Amino acid sequence: MHEIEDKKVEEIMSNKLISTTPETTTDDAIKLMVENQIRHLAVMDNEKLVGVISMRDIFYSINYLSNN
Repeated sequence: MHEIEDKKVEEIMSNKLISTTPETTTDDAIKLMVENQIRHLAVMDNEKLVGVISMRDIFYSINYLSNN
């Protein structure tokens, strides 16, 4: 049995990339994450990766906005 340290990233990575655009609303991003059971969402502008948004990013933003 192989130890995880010996595995290549390609052996354990997700092959299905779920992405959105910078113009997507936070509500739609949350829906995509929930529907696909993922915690991170690639943000693409055309075919270029411009960022990654996570559930943590969204929760922190909601918490920050509700406290101000």
